[in-house]
Amino acid sequence: MNKCYVCDVELSEMNWYPSRQRRNDRICIECFKKREKEYRNRRNEEAKQYHKDKAAIQNLWKKLKVLNHYATVFDDLGNPACSNPYGQHKTPYSDLRALSLDHIEGGGIQHRKSIRGHSYWNWFIVNNYPPGFQVLCMNCQWIKRVINRECEETEKIVAYA
Repeated sequence: MNKCYVCDVELSEMNWYPSRQRRNDRICIECFKKREKEYRNRRNEEAKQYHKDKAAIQNLWKKLKVLNHYATVFDDLGNPACSNPYGQHKTPYSDLRALSLDHIEGGGIQHRKSIRGHSYWNWFIVNNYPPGFQVLCMNCQWIKRVINRECEETEKIVAYA
């Protein structure tokens, strides 16, 4: 008599699919269902990961497109680089992971909240690249933030005096 090659159970007409019998595939119904379920789960996980990766790549391309539009400084390879308003870079800084858009007049947090639910980079493309933005690295963003905060505190001290 035939036995399941997975669980070693004796195969009969009750626990063996007829189509499997014709192919002489020695696997019981329970082991077959378990194998199929594992296969479906693995395929679903692969599909989820594929779509995450695809979305990340599309987002990166949109970011590059927007940064290319707003950049005034480019590195030797033609990639967008930090506008460097604070003179801290000896060469153009162009690492995409650290480049961002700066709202020249401020108000970035309110702007991000107002476009919630939409892709940040897609908003610029859809709205035809509105003016008032510049490309900065995160270091320059923080320096600008600190300088603006110091200026605001100085203004408050002068106003109270």
